[in-house]
Amino acid sequence: MFDYVKIVVSLLTAHNIQNPIIVCHSFGCRVALLLSSKIAIKKLVICAGAGIKQKNKKLTTLNITKKWLDNRDLKFHNRIGSKDYLALSQIDKITFKNIVNFDLKCLIEKITCPTLLYWGLQDKETPMQMCSYFHKHIKNSRCKIVDFGHFAYLENKHDFCYELKNFLGEK
Repeated sequence: MFDYVKIVVSLLTAHNIQNPIIVCHSFGCRVALLLSSKIAIKKLVICAGAGIKQKNKKLTTLNITKKWLDNRDLKFHNRIGSKDYLALSQIDKITFKNIVNFDLKCLIEKITCPTLLYWGLQDKETPMQMCSYFHKHIKNSRCKIVDFGHFAYLENKHDFCYELKNFLGEK
């Protein structure tokens, strides 16, 4: 995540861009949150943003089971996890776990720029509790909830473009 932030800062500097408008989705929200701690952002659009470590009893039980299985030489232990996780190599799985477990709640409260949260009600990767947390802790935020999944901005692109245009046009 920190490497991505360095790359974005380098690009912004190289092109003399100050106070950018950032539009991010999922993992990109993690980058945007870290970026917001480094530079001033004019406006922020978060679509199904990640960055909050969720406390979920079912996931905790599953993670404990996974750790138990990881410590045994069982053929099926690599079948537990999301599609994204299962598609990764062993080294990438370690990186993935580190990223997912890196909680950025402390940065969310520091965001002061106008922020649009665009979220799918059916999102299972970044559930509505995350949206609620963002909305509660970003003082200058507003939510648009739509009846779609994790890629609501693509699944409902006309509405997303409409909301984005209105949000960007506001002073």
